[in-house]
Amino acid sequence: MSKIINPFRISIYTNYVNESYFNSIKSEVLLFIKKNKDSLIKSPNWIGDTLTNIDSCKSKTINTPLLSKVIKTEVENYIKTSNSFNPLIKNLSLEDLWVNVAKPNQYQETHDHTGSLISGTLYIDVNNQSGSFQFLNPLNSEFALQGLKGGINYVHNINPSNGMILLFPSWMQHRVLPNKSTKDRISISFNIISKF
Repeated sequence: MSKIINPFRISIYTNYVNESYFNSIKSEVLLFIKKNKDSLIKSPNWIGDTLTNIDSCKSKTINTPLLSKVIKTEVENYIKTSNSFNPLIKNLSLEDLWVNVAKPNQYQETHDHTGSLISGTLYIDVNNQSGSFQFLNPLNSEFALQGLKGGINYVHNINPSNGMILLFPSWMQHRVLPNKSTKDRISISFNIISKF
């Protein structure tokens, strides 16, 4: 008996945060940015010009009880509904949480979050010109030479919108395209680890 096996299916999760929760989180993030402008710098570890507090996120954190609750709920939903993770994963912990502010024309280069299990972004203030979040296909280029019907997509774009939370396996290569808007693109990003 023949059957099709899809061993490399990868789930990416998107959802929208409850509007009242999102409005509270947005206020907290904007206040954090206002109070901590000096800690938002171009990271020496990044090629892109996006301003961030990733290098100081452990000492100057945006983490609040509401934000932790939202992230925890969405990560648990992702694991339950995804075919990418063992649903028995326990002891999840929010390892890093940082703010990103991309001025017009700024971008984030291709990278991954090796060492974490799940990574995510919550969009705080964006519009349809803010620049897509782009995933790179993890299958190597030789795969495309096999003559697949319909071809193969090398990238998958997620167009951001306010209140959208995006979760994905941390090992996935991704980037954020240039902000073509006239206003700052504001998001928070985070990494989840599993402690054994």
